[in-house]
Amino acid sequence: MKEILQQRIRSVEAELEKQREEIRASEEELRLQDQDFQLELTRGQEDQGRRVEQLRQEAEASSRAGLQAAEALQASESLRRELQAQLQRKDQQIKDLVRIDWQQASAGGLQRLACRRPKRGAEC
Repeated sequence: MKEILQQRIRSVEAELEKQREEIRASEEELRLQDQDFQLELTRGQEDQGRRVEQLRQEAEASSRAGLQAAEALQASESLRRELQAQLQRKDQQIKDLVRIDWQQASAGGLQRLACRRPKRGAEC
């Protein structure tokens, strides 16, 4: 009976050792999986950090481009107003010249008419 019990104890101890080895193997597998997970998590965070930085730089560049476009638009509008004013001045000068020329032509035409029918004492 003692021998049977000792054999039973050895069998249980062998089974227990086998289970311990399985637990150690499972723990090692879990540790490796955790390392892989941590590595992937770190890579994901680094990728996300790079993407955030890239987006920040793109937003900054877009903001600068927007400011430059606004400045260019303002300069363009200022130039347009200046050219419009110059155009109006030139237009007025042309109108004044045409009016003066017309007045001179009209006065000359009246003088020619008067010379065709000279009055006494009138000079042509």
